[in-house]
This record gives sequence, C-alpha cells and structure tokens, in this order.
Amino acid sequence: MLFVLYLLNKKDLKIVLKKQKQNFMDIESIFHLARTGNTQALKDAILGGFGVNTPNAVGHNLLGIATYNNQLETAKMLLENGAEVNIVDKQGNTALHGVCFKGNFDIVELLVEKGVNVNKVTLIGITALMTASMFGHLDIVHYLLSNGAEIHTQDQRGNTALSLAQQQQNYEMVALLESFM
Repeated sequence: MLFVLYLLNKKDLKIVLKKQKQNFMDIESIFHLARTGNTQALKDAILGGFGVNTPNAVGHNLLGIATYNNQLETAKMLLENGAEVNIVDKQGNTALHGVCFKGNFDIVELLVEKGVNVNKVTLIGITALMTASMFGHLDIVHYLLSNGAEIHTQDQRGNTALSLAQQQQNYEMVALLESFM
C-alpha cells in the first residue's frame, strides 16, 4: 500500500485518503443507525448493498451493536435480513454475551429462538451464562440454563458461573445455579 501511495502525486494521494476516510465514515454512520435503533434507515442501507455482517474498524458487528444497545426491533430486522446469530467480534463475543451483560431478557429470548449458541466461549473462556450470573440477571440465567447452557464451563482462570456469583456475594444467584446442578 505504501509503495502505491508513493507513486501517486499529492493531489491523487489526498483523493485516496479522502475516500478511505469516507468509507470509514460510511461504516460508522451505518453502525450509528444500529446503535440508535434507526431500523428503517439501516434496512435501507442493507438492501442498498451494505453487508449485514460487515465488521467496523474495531471488529464489532451490527447485530452485536444493536443488541448491546437494547434495540430489539433493529435486532429482529437484522436477523430477518441475514445477520448471523453466532457471529463474533475480535474478542469472541456473540451478541448474546453483550446482552447478558446489559440484561435485556427480550433480546436474549430472541437470540435463543434464532439459534444462538448459548455455550459459545470468548477468547478467554467466558460464556453468556457466566456474564449474566456475574451481573445478577436471574431471569436470564434461569432462561439460559433452561435452554441448554452448560453450568460447569470454566474460563481461563477456572471461574464458573457459580464461582462468579459467589464472588459477587449474590446468594440468590448462587441458589438458582445450585438448583440446576
């Protein structure tokens, strides 16, 4: 890339850099639509050719951004238009991991109904169940366990959903997890 740019004159170089910046801006503008729940405009962009599973500059995807920001209708539209429910970001997180942090039960239910892998681990071994457990989302933990989440999975440090709940001193969560053992 540097060699090609070297051959360009200053005027052409400015045009190339402007186009690269414009492409970045276009992608971030589209991700902003997912973040803010502008479902129709986002759908228009996808129908106009923007790849529904295209990552942004830091490796996030539209479904992950929409679900993390509690945009249920946007998430539904993305899934209806080809978003892969098990797509991961650079850390190995699926949309389910993010929503289990945030605690939106309706989105968890949507993702599970669409076939998300409830046992997918991140690059450091964290599951959605661990995340929901650590952040005290009892309804989500119960739902995930009722839908096949593995309770004994350990992350790279040896933590399980149960040990994370114990570390948080969330005794109601501990009792729920123990009832599934």
